[in-house]
Amino acid sequence: MTENFNVKSKDAWKRINQSFWLALRDLRCYFLFTFKPEYVERQIKLRRGVCPPNCGLCCVDCKYMKNKRCSIYKKRFQNCRDSPIDRFDLWLLERVFGRCSLYWDAPETDVPNKRDITLPQAVR
Repeated sequence: MTENFNVKSKDAWKRINQSFWLALRDLRCYFLFTFKPEYVERQIKLRRGVCPPNCGLCCVDCKYMKNKRCSIYKKRFQNCRDSPIDRFDLWLLERVFGRCSLYWDAPETDVPNKRDITLPQAVR
């Protein structure tokens, strides 16, 4: 009986972990699409690779997914087309689901170089 409990609790923790990362991603995507559309546009231009039809990596718990395929793929929403948004979004997806075929080969322009950041005198 103890062995069954351990297996069930490991599965439960795995689902909780996945749910946490997906919720974080959903909140972040909502924020970026709503308040930072110019950032989303810049990142989409830097994105490389091809998203294979009906990949489903970004489509978790979507009501349009039928048998692991998008039932509205050719008419899908813009936020579906733009996902993953950036490297961090891709990292969040890969934490839960594994490797994606999209990538960014250009340096991310919105992240300042550590050498360019000057700290206040009290922090140094």
